[in-house]
Amino acid sequence: KAIEKAIYDSALGVGVDNQGSHILIKIPALTQERRDQIAKQVKSMGEDAKTQMRGVRQEAMSETKKAFTAKEISEDTHKANEKNIEELTKTRSAKVDALVKAKAEEVMKV
Repeated sequence: KAIEKAIYDSALGVGVDNQGSHILIKIPALTQERRDQIAKQVKSMGEDAKTQMRGVRQEAMSETKKAFTAKEISEDTHKANEKNIEELTKTRSAKVDALVKAKAEEVMKV
């Protein structure tokens, strides 16, 4: 009963039919409107991922700056760390963009 209620309350747009010993979930065919909603949600999730990456980048930049300021690493190492952090962030951000684009196109296919 709790599982049925949780699925029903989740606003997934699926039908729930409790058969006693099992629960039947009816997934309706995707309409164009629903495809648009899913594509929008995918893009939002991609933006969230990129925001988190920027936060991690900022944290990593702060750590390398602290280490440089405390004379734990040289200036060359500090600059190399910053460059590596930027490159990694750019490549991962581009990968997220590519995944979002591919998934949005997949959802929009009829």
